[in-house]
Amino acid sequence: MAAYASSVVLGDAVAQKLAGTPLRVIRGTLTVSNYNSVLAEITGVTKYFRGAPIVILGGKFSTGLHSGQWDAAGKAVKAWVDTTGAQVANDVNIGSVQFVAFGVAP
Repeated sequence: MAAYASSVVLGDAVAQKLAGTPLRVIRGTLTVSNYNSVLAEITGVTKYFRGAPIVILGGKFSTGLHSGQWDAAGKAVKAWVDTTGAQVANDVNIGSVQFVAFGVAP
């Protein structure tokens, strides 16, 4: 069983500041190339924030077979198979999804 593996490509060079607030926003594409039920922190997202950011995923993953949601405790995406509602099996490439994340700057 391989470890959870992911990568992040940001849409902007830096986290964008929300004027008049301590909040920052990032957006981009998140790829989970090896899903594992033992989640691993996606530092490509979390390093821009203090504490747990709020992360919104933009729909199904690119494979068209999986849906997910951000798990704040695991600081990663937890994913399900759309046809069964079961959690995705270990060692599966679930593809890419667009995301937006916001939270307090470090």
